[in-house]
Amino acid sequence: MDRSDDISEARRLRVRAQLLRLHAMAMAVVNGYGAGTVTPREPIWELAEEIAEDLDGGAADFSAEVALVERLAGLRPWDKAPI
Repeated sequence: MDRSDDISEARRLRVRAQLLRLHAMAMAVVNGYGAGTVTPREPIWELAEEIAEDLDGGAADFSAEVALVERLAGLRPWDKAPI
């Protein structure tokens, strides 16, 4: 689990940094700069696509964990079912 935690934390930190950059870029666009001129080396749409891919990858990882936890939740005895 430690390795998985390390990977998850690294992904979380990377996505956070990307979201902060995207926010700054979006603010520049809202304040009147063109979408392609916010930063000459990284257009806003490329960063947004990169973030979407990272989030999709995290969601896939997370859905596998959710499936495992749901299987364990299925161990509830029938007489302990929620009302």
